[in-house]
Amino acid sequence: MRKKRRKMRNPLGVGALIIALAVFFLYVALNPDGLGQIGAWELKELLPREISKKLKWFERVIHQPPARQNRTYEHPQPASTLHLKVIKVYDGDTIEIQKPGTDEIFKCRLYGIDAPETPKRGRPGQPYGQDSARALKALISGANVEITTTGEKTYDREVCSVRLGATDVNLEMIKRGYAWAYRNYLHGPYASQYIEAEGEARRNRLGIWHERKPTPPWEFRRHQKG
Repeated sequence: MRKKRRKMRNPLGVGALIIALAVFFLYVALNPDGLGQIGAWELKELLPREISKKLKWFERVIHQPPARQNRTYEHPQPASTLHLKVIKVYDGDTIEIQKPGTDEIFKCRLYGIDAPETPKRGRPGQPYGQDSARALKALISGANVEITTTGEKTYDREVCSVRLGATDVNLEMIKRGYAWAYRNYLHGPYASQYIEAEGEARRNRLGIWHERKPTPPWEFRRHQKG
């Protein structure tokens, strides 16, 4: 009866892999700040061709993309404070503004609030969506306002705090019951101030709070997407 021959593993291949590992860790030790920028071609330049073939799996490890981080709106900083004119109100939390005497126009999403959705692209809006838009129009349409940008953007809209004289327009929309405090994106003193204003409007049954349990816009949008 013939005995099956056992295949011998290639000792050169194992040795080459060990050498590759040694060179890799030596490179890291000598370049501690360059680990995130190291490329597979750099290692291959340091090694004979036979050994460099063993580095294919290194490429997958080295070139793993960094984990994506969720973006959030920051607390408004005076990155840019401008005096602009409101030329259009889209809904209860989005306006279009223009620098007087220029063609510079951009959209502004009011920081820290979320107003009921208005009908868009054939899709129905929410109760009080049109009322919220009318309330914001009555408050600032055509007015010269002070805009403070946060440096963040959402759907190509600058995220802004808006003031009309001494009035915080963002806060005023909550006080009148035409917007929710957008808790997920509120920071610092704005959080307590806006949330307290929402509670007061709710107790007084103003605007959206005529309904006992109005659907928040973020839930309404999620259901529409689903």
